[in-house]
Amino acid sequence: MPLERQIVFDPFSLDVANERLCRGKEEIRLHPKAFAVLRYLIERPRGLVTKDALLEKVWPGLHVTEGVLTESIREIRK
Repeated sequence: MPLERQIVFDPFSLDVANERLCRGKEEIRLHPKAFAVLRYLIERPRGLVTKDALLEKVWPGLHVTEGVLTESIREIRK
């Protein structure tokens, strides 16, 4: 996977290398975990993503509640 990769999903673009989400030229700030959740979801556009898979990928080896995932999803939706 190239270091300078962008994923475009109109009107947004996700700069993976710099962990930036943009709408056109406007940067939308996300906390690192919310960015990781969004990236994981975008990289699986047609697949089923479970809560367990997200929790394991974004918070590996940590015991966290589903509330942290809920907060990240809420931030992404804003």
